[in-house]
Amino acid sequence: MLALQSIAEALEAGDAEALDRAIAQAKAAGALVAASDGSLRPTSLLEHTPSAARWRAAGFVPFHLKPWAHPAVQRETLGVLLSELALRPDLQSPPHWLSAQWLVGLYLPDAVNLAECLETGAPQERILAHCLASLERFTRHDGALQRAIHARGLPAAQAFPLLSRYEAACRVLLEQDELAADETWEHLGPRPRDHTPSALFCDPKPANFITGRSNSVQLNDKQIFRIDLDLMTHTAPIALQAIIAVFSFPSESPAEQGQQKTFTSRLDRLARWLGAQGLSLSEPVLRLLWYHLLRNYASACVARDAPKRAAMASMLEQLIGLERLFDAATPFRDRLRARLDGGLTMDDRHDRRYAAAPLQAGS
Repeated sequence: MLALQSIAEALEAGDAEALDRAIAQAKAAGALVAASDGSLRPTSLLEHTPSAARWRAAGFVPFHLKPWAHPAVQRETLGVLLSELALRPDLQSPPHWLSAQWLVGLYLPDAVNLAECLETGAPQERILAHCLASLERFTRHDGALQRAIHARGLPAAQAFPLLSRYEAACRVLLEQDELAADETWEHLGPRPRDHTPSALFCDPKPANFITGRSNSVQLNDKQIFRIDLDLMTHTAPIALQAIIAVFSFPSESPAEQGQQKTFTSRLDRLARWLGAQGLSLSEPVLRLLWYHLLRNYASACVARDAPKRAAMASMLEQLIGLERLFDAATPFRDRLRARLDGGLTMDDRHDRRYAAAPLQAGS
């Protein structure tokens, strides 16, 4: 307990170096246990620090520690943003702190994320509405957040590297025989000059929202909280962020699968939200949707995640069929359809090759 108390004291003092020392000592003392993703949680409960005490009523406890070793400028930028987010309760983000090596936050012991809530019967529309409403709130604060970065003398947040991520996904799919040699479709990749208005990248996919298990069906908005905001050191098109909210996996609950919820209905949902923001489902936005689906299809192949792979294949197949922009991808669509008709299973040959093919994490 003393080792954990040292972490709390370093946080209250705002001493990043002392925080890293306290974390190392707590690990050595066995007071922190590692999860499979490399994050750490305490082996016993600790009293809240004064700055986090108001989160007790929502069920949060100290601490969750996520490895976060990035360049100094990026770390300083995220530190500014975390401080600013703490001043904006409508964004519903629990407090976080940074050291040189760790992103430290509170955690909710019985948490489920909104993607998991689909499995417990929560309606898809409620989840999408919450993700999109959160994105809209973040965009309203975007100017103030970016001004706070500038006021600290830090460089402006850089654009998220969409084109290089798209090219990496195409390379992986080529290597795995998912694409033919002439099917990289550079003309369909996201082009910087065509980007719609951008904002700090809040990555509003359902998996980045958590709530207590008791709220997993009712989904009281006041009991849903934002996590994993470290991509906000970059900017990304607002339209892409809306796409991430609407077209992430899983796309529908088991009950709604029986009602044949369609790709077109999600596309319509996206178009309505964009229209309310003064945007439209234009060709650049469709290319961003293509980027999102193709990249997630590639990452599912690498991870050997058959359900996600099938979901992304289905949405890609429907997008190609709906939009003339993607006519050149018709042979790819036909192969996807054949895979879907065949159950889209992954054989041993693919398992070995996917395991050997790295794809950088991130949306």
